[in-house]
Amino acid sequence: MCIRDSINAEYGGPPSRSNMPDTQPRTQQPDTGPIADTVQDPGLAPTPVLAVVFDLYNTLIFMTQYNNPWGAVWANIPNLNRRAARVYVMTHNAPPEQLVIDAARAQLPETRLSDLAMDGFLEAVEASATSVQSYPDSEPALRGLRAAGLRLGCCSNLGPPYAGGLVLTGLRELLDEVVFSFEEGAAKGEGPLLYQRTAERMGCPLENILFVGDSVSSDYEGAVQAGMQAVHLDRNNTELSTQRPTIRSLEELLDGRLGTQRDGAQCLKDYS
Repeated sequence: MCIRDSINAEYGGPPSRSNMPDTQPRTQQPDTGPIADTVQDPGLAPTPVLAVVFDLYNTLIFMTQYNNPWGAVWANIPNLNRRAARVYVMTHNAPPEQLVIDAARAQLPETRLSDLAMDGFLEAVEASATSVQSYPDSEPALRGLRAAGLRLGCCSNLGPPYAGGLVLTGLRELLDEVVFSFEEGAAKGEGPLLYQRTAERMGCPLENILFVGDSVSSDYEGAVQAGMQAVHLDRNNTELSTQRPTIRSLEELLDGRLGTQRDGAQCLKDYS
């Protein structure tokens, strides 16, 4: 079933001729729509894409100023597991000055405020959080996918100070649902929970959602392990791989070319 047929079936529209019942098996024919119907592993039956969910930072938008203010604050705590501290910040909702100390105390309860290099921390967080821009291909891709009848969402690992990026860049109005890790108490790449909650919010089964993002571990591997389809966005062409579907620009979601599959073959039909 192609995307437009899936949407029509859900909302009562007519099926296309190619989707009429047939007693004989046949090879799926190329669609003429603006985007690809499916992302699949070789040998598996096509699964229709009904929704596309994007990561936020370094996928739809980026910061022009970021100097890792959180890491700078924790620099004087040598025994701190910084990855765990970052996950704490991304899964709790509190002011940044509270989060930065709580994340340290979650591992090292005796941590004192004087142990943290707090000078300039809040100013640096605010400067980075407000220095956001959208990529040139973000708005056209979102509008094109929406025009094709897909539901669109965003699922991001981030702390509370960075939640305003979608509004500041004007992209929020193009998304049906937004799911942030700090609001849900769960993070991508830390188990299936955040992906499951995203599917619930999107009103769509996991297997019918295509996840797009720049992180191999959180946006590709984590999404696939949770049951979604996924495509890795590699804007800088730094992680070229034939082991997963890869795109260089969000515009590729509109022209039907979604990189390579695990056998190194063309991932999806090319409609050009």
